[in-house]
Amino acid sequence: MQQLPIAEVTKTFRFESSHQLYGHNGKCARVHGHSYIVELTLRGNLIQEGSSEGMVVDFGDIKHVWFKLIDSVLDHAHLNDVLPVRSTAENMCFWILNRLKQMSHLPVHKIRLWETASGSATIWIGDQVGVEFPYLTKKELEEEPV
Repeated sequence: MQQLPIAEVTKTFRFESSHQLYGHNGKCARVHGHSYIVELTLRGNLIQEGSSEGMVVDFGDIKHVWFKLIDSVLDHAHLNDVLPVRSTAENMCFWILNRLKQMSHLPVHKIRLWETASGSATIWIGDQVGVEFPYLTKKELEEEPV
């Protein structure tokens, strides 16, 4: 039996948000904003038939899910008001990963969030094995998957 190839695809998104890290020993303790860039990587077998044959997932489907589940919450928002966790780059990666994994059918593998031109955080499947993160609210968990 022939083994199906596994591939990764990455789509990049941008959003603008403000936040404040209360109690932080540095300038991030003050309200400030970022032009965030997110690299969303999906991994899976190539689709074997239909209009998406030869793809892991259609880029248009990725874009649709991103704007419905992530951009609609984070873009031009004050992150302290919309995230259930402290708005560090690492926590935001976990929140995005968990929201996409639990509320969509995308085969999400990795999230890289650029907070500045030279600073990013990366989270991928495997980091959270055996660990529970409360990154979705009860209301979010009750919503229908996209």
